Amino acid sequence: MWVDFCLAVLTGTAVLYGPGFFAWRALGMRGLAALSCAPLFSILAYSILGVVYFFLGVRSTALSVGLSVAVVSLAAYGLLLFVARRKGVALGSGERADRQFDAALVSAYLAVGVVVGLFAFVLPLDGPASSVQTYDNVHHFASVRSFSDSGMWSSLHVSSYLDVSDPAANPLPGTGYPSGWHIVCSMVVSALGVEVALAVNAVNFLFAAIVFPLSMAFLMKVLFSGDRAIALIGALGAVAVGAFPWVLVEVWPLYPNTAAFALVPVLVACFAAVWGRDASRRERVAYGAVFVLGCCCMAFMQPNAVFSAAVFLIPFCVYRSTATGGGGGGPAGRGAETSHGGHAGGRVGRARVRCLAVGGCAFSALHARSRRSVLASDPFKGAGSRERARHGIRRILRAADRCVPSRGGRAVH
Repeated sequence: MWVDFCLAVLTGTAVLYGPGFFAWRALGMRGLAALSCAPLFSILAYSILGVVYFFLGVRSTALSVGLSVAVVSLAAYGLLLFVARRKGVALGSGERADRQFDAALVSAYLAVGVVVGLFAFVLPLDGPASSVQTYDNVHHFASVRSFSDSGMWSSLHVSSYLDVSDPAANPLPGTGYPSGWHIVCSMVVSALGVEVALAVNAVNFLFAAIVFPLSMAFLMKVLFSGDRAIALIGALGAVAVGAFPWVLVEVWPLYPNTAAFALVPVLVACFAAVWGRDASRRERVAYGAVFVLGCCCMAFMQPNAVFSAAVFLIPFCVYRSTATGGGGGGPAGRGAETSHGGHAGGRVGRARVRCLAVGGCAFSALHARSRRSVLASDPFKGAGSRERARHGIRRILRAADRCVPSRGGRAVH
């Protein structure tokens, strides 16, 4: 059965990376960017097609869904090659040094990810079809089996009894649930005919040991483009933290969350790449499109991954606001004096920071109120809540002002 496990991992890899890679290449992305972002397109396309097939009455299988998406992505890439050849434009993968760096990153992150994944995830299994019997897994395994048996892969009609027509056995209609992870597992089951538990383990290994390291490789390249040694060394730490992904696939399995969180670094990297100093207009448009489509993909994976990405992107937005606001050190800041002796760029930067700070607090308060377990410790409850809220907001605004330097690079106090 371990041979089936290896075949399932390879099949899942082709399912996730095949169509998406060529689709992003057609959009103009290259190398590591196209490879690491490929699962976003593939999962989004499979999920949308599953809904369409459900309403059309077409049975969803690995062939009917996977082949359709693959044909569309290959056709788009082929059309790009044809147009480029007619115009005499060579479609390369960037400069040779950049291609070599991408190859080094992919090799390093995949090698470490696969080795750690084998020791941390595969070896502890008592068999390739081993499973953890938890409440969540009852739903996840049943949904994968129901998808595979019924041929209905619609995220808007999820049920454990899709293949049962008897109302006595299936009295409730299917409901909406993010099923991107379930569709990938069903693709493996449909293609190879393996057990659901084996397909689940193979897909979880794929997301933890391959998808997540490649996502981190792209993020490290975007963040540390000027220091390639740091980006390469990051391969040692990408999968070295037990909190993620290993806790979510071993201690208390949250499989769809694991798959979605494995792609969060790609979302963060695409958003940051839009503001890259050396990015061309076409690259900015491509990264922006991938970010938007990636957020749409998370609606079919686990929407909370978008909020997790926001946790990392809010500090980046603050940094970009201060940088583009000309906080005293940049060329835009110097010479932007106002008639009142103030600093125009600094005031713009501080205004942005204040808006982000207040917005972040509002978002955090809204999120906290949605969790009944922490309402008892809500500092804004009880007597004097309005006054404490005003005092807290004033402190936040003062701290936000200090984030933006004034003239001469000195902080505003």
